[in-house]
Amino acid sequence: MAPRLPLPLLDRFRRDDRGAAMLEAVVALPVVAALGFGVLEFGNVLYGYHLIQTGVRDAARYLARSDDGCTDATKQDYARNIVLYGKITATGNKRVSWLNSADVTFPACATPVAAGTLRGGTVRTLTVQAAPTYTNVGFFSFLGLGTLTFNISHTERAIGE
Repeated sequence: MAPRLPLPLLDRFRRDDRGAAMLEAVVALPVVAALGFGVLEFGNVLYGYHLIQTGVRDAARYLARSDDGCTDATKQDYARNIVLYGKITATGNKRVSWLNSADVTFPACATPVAAGTLRGGTVRTLTVQAAPTYTNVGFFSFLGLGTLTFNISHTERAIGE
């Protein structure tokens, strides 16, 4: 019987299954990491949106229950601080780092209910708006989302006179 010749290099490589798990991990790791970072980034944006929405609602309630909430600049500054810091003083950390003072606006008071309705009086409403831009998109930049701009507003019926 003649001696066997060694298998060609390609056949040996094809039949060898050592390192297959490592190759699968190298292929799957970037996909799993991208999904994980995307979930974290989305959670961060969603939490920031919730905090801003809560601040806008609290500021509208504050203005609605104060006298001359739509015309008093000091009370509007307090309301802006409520949106930014969660209190009327501008001290401590912001609720959301990417929310700026210029993002918070107070449109003019509206009177949607005509006089003569509701026992002969008018109903004033106050609106607080915030339009922050989230620029720290991180993982979302891979998806082509450069910045995310939110428009958040809350309207309250004015109680104070």
